Amino acid sequence: NCTSLTSLSFEKLEKIDRFSFVGCTALTSVTLPALTEVSASCFYKCSGIKTFSPTRMESLKSCGYHIFNGTSKMTLDFEFPVLTSISEGMFSASAAVSVRAPKATKVVTGAFSSSSVTLVELSPDLTAINNNGFLSCTKLKTFIPTTLPKFTSFGTAVFSGCAVLEGDWSFDSLTSLPKETFTSCAKITSFKAPKLISIGNHVFKSCTSLKSVHVSDAITTIGTQAFLSCKSLSDFSPTDLPNLTSTGNAAFSGCSNLSCQWFFPKLTSIAAEFFTS
Repeated sequence: NCTSLTSLSFEKLEKIDRFSFVGCTALTSVTLPALTEVSASCFYKCSGIKTFSPTRMESLKSCGYHIFNGTSKMTLDFEFPVLTSISEGMFSASAAVSVRAPKATKVVTGAFSSSSVTLVELSPDLTAINNNGFLSCTKLKTFIPTTLPKFTSFGTAVFSGCAVLEGDWSFDSLTSLPKETFTSCAKITSFKAPKLISIGNHVFKSCTSLKSVHVSDAITTIGTQAFLSCKSLSDFSPTDLPNLTSTGNAAFSGCSNLSCQWFFPKLTSIAAEFFTS
């Protein structure tokens, strides 16, 4: 809360402990070329930062939570060559334009939520994205890669509200999609997860460009409004689902291009508005 502090420059500083510069709202310029470790919330609510140097942080190996949360003027492109995890709230509500961390295999809760990020590149060995990882990232267009063979765990609402997010998505090891994973992702075009057995509520709701979905024939659950208003969806496979026992209301409501022959040998009840329109 040193609200008159305007700049920082440390040529040899390697570590910043937690909360060090919280609330330094007049801080506009930061130079930290030797940084290897940043603890929790060190630049939290530093809403005035415009210049952070270097933006390619060659040696940064460890990040605490919320380190750039609220840096709403920091319209910069960041690179983290050795960082293996994007921490909780790291860029939440920030103005960062792009983030490249090609060795990061995990994204923790709310890491980018409500940020202005347009491009994110992570490891092809990415395994997990926790709750709200990219929630309401309305400018996020490019996520690299979209083919993730080792990915196993989505939290809730990970990409919910990412209205311009594009791509053909593929997950070889994923078995479950919790609620609102891709809600209102109006630009994604296909989804493939051959081991997927559970689709939660609202997962693909209002994904209006989604054309193709391939899941496991062992799927057991399709949640409420899972594909509501997916008006471009024309290819869903398989349609012979011998283990499907649970469906939510309006699961395929508004899927006006979906033309299939369906077989549900174990299903005992058709939910309200299941195939409406």
